[in-house]
Amino acid sequence: MGRPGKAAEMTIAEALTLVSAEDGAKVFAKCAACHSIEAGGANGVGPNLHAIMGANVGAKGGYNYSAGMAGFGGEWGWEEMNQWLKRPASYVEGTKMSFAGLSKVEDRAAVALYMNENGSSLPLPEFTPAAEEVAEADAVEAAEEAQGDAAATSEETAAAES
Repeated sequence: MGRPGKAAEMTIAEALTLVSAEDGAKVFAKCAACHSIEAGGANGVGPNLHAIMGANVGAKGGYNYSAGMAGFGGEWGWEEMNQWLKRPASYVEGTKMSFAGLSKVEDRAAVALYMNENGSSLPLPEFTPAAEEVAEADAVEAAEEAQGDAAATSEETAAAES
């Protein structure tokens, strides 16, 4: 449960609907000091990230991963990348990556989208608005329709009275 008064962070699926790969390219500039993303690009302080989305975690050839990363397991999906980019050291114990992380979910989503467009093709997760958001949108729509109906009835009454 979050702190009182603090809104819950939106999901990665929702954030992905709000950003573009171009946004991600801008945020990726922070990553470029240690990582390349071009096909066939060299490893640097960190591994080349071309085609990283959907790839096995800690298994890109030619890079010497920490034991924690090499033994982590799984694949880089949307949620995994979101958690990794948020706080790498908290996500994978013993990682060599010293980057503190990206605090904004929109930045994490944008970078993941940019990486996905660079050699990967993971389908985007489906975003379904929360029931409260749908109910609120339905209530607004109903109110607008009622207002429109009331205006039309007033115009008809005025026309009939003239």
